[in-house]
Amino acid sequence: MSIKNIFKFSLDNMSRSKKKLAIVVLLQVVVFILVGQVLIEYNKQKYILDKCENILSAPPEKCEAIDFESADLSEEKTIEFVKEIYKTEGLLAVGHDCAGVQGIVSTIFNGELRNIQSSNPYKTYIEMDDSLRCRDTQKSLIPYYEFDYVDKLDISKNQPMDTAYLILGNAYKDIKVGSEHIEVLENGIEVHFVVVGILEKGEEFVETKLVDPQEIEIINCDYEIFIMYPMEDYQYSRPYVSYAIDKKHTVEEIHNKIIETAEKYGLARDDISFLNAKKSLEIYNEPMNYVVGMILDIAIIITIATVLVSICIQSVTIIDSMNVYGIMYANGVTRKDVTLMLVLENLVKLILSIITAYAFARCYYSLAFDETVTFSNELAVLNSIVIYQVIGIGLLVMVASTIVPLIIINRNTPSKLIREIM
Repeated sequence: MSIKNIFKFSLDNMSRSKKKLAIVVLLQVVVFILVGQVLIEYNKQKYILDKCENILSAPPEKCEAIDFESADLSEEKTIEFVKEIYKTEGLLAVGHDCAGVQGIVSTIFNGELRNIQSSNPYKTYIEMDDSLRCRDTQKSLIPYYEFDYVDKLDISKNQPMDTAYLILGNAYKDIKVGSEHIEVLENGIEVHFVVVGILEKGEEFVETKLVDPQEIEIINCDYEIFIMYPMEDYQYSRPYVSYAIDKKHTVEEIHNKIIETAEKYGLARDDISFLNAKKSLEIYNEPMNYVVGMILDIAIIITIATVLVSICIQSVTIIDSMNVYGIMYANGVTRKDVTLMLVLENLVKLILSIITAYAFARCYYSLAFDETVTFSNELAVLNSIVIYQVIGIGLLVMVASTIVPLIIINRNTPSKLIREIM
């Protein structure tokens, strides 16, 4: 029997039981949507962890911050304390994270930066009154991230204290490294801006405070501007310091060293909070893991129900159509042909279910999110990884749904069915 005739017979057979077909397809659509949501969250969490490991100069479990806001220290003592932390052996990078947003006027470098930033497709910056959005950080914390420069100008220690250094994303690559601009602030202070580096295309960093479980996001740096102020004493006054630990030292060793330093300034262990990036990632995922767990439980129950319903419907259809199969065998149709018809029917149901689930997901995400796609929704059902995983699970459901009907058909031999219709 030709494939064309097998396919035609399968479609005719399904058309005679449209309601049964609709029930199976609907159940499979629900399964694929629920499973898709579970896979989205799984892939999202894996995406965040993989990105963090690729972006950070040390594994997440060795990237930390200390918060001593509750410590009773004067500003001078705070500055001294942080300077002592900077001297701690075993730190790859230490400084204040890219947590703040600093605005500089759009006239800087003849407005070129502003013009480029306004075309930013990622829209990761907040519109400010005629200002540029910059991420403030410290030179000593730049090694915290795996930034690689196309061009780099050494930051001279002889630069005046009113110099601010700019590291530009790749979208600003036409701005010459070494370009300078003097801006007069509202208080009359002049700040000397110097471009010291251009990032490689596609560089990323973790937004904003890595150690804040509510503020974890991966940002493309192409349109970002990092500004490094040399006024270190002012920066030191902030009771929050990030650091990365090298391979030779453990987290416990660094904790002990920092606690020893804190004790010199009369601080108790409870005055310092150690915030670990790996633990923060776990905390970030906890609420969603609870929801995903419930969705997964429901998905498993519905999947089992779908398989059982599909088996029952197809088995009853086969039993009711035994005379039809007997006539087919009498006309030269083989067992192989009948098996192929059954598999083809289930494959058509699978394809209809996946297309319907995909269309539903596409409509949902287009309505729920705007055109600006961030990492949190770019791994939706529309993502090929999730689609392939859903197809794989769908094939398993199809195989499970096909086994029993095949057994029923194969138990009734062609000769037996032919005798029954004679």
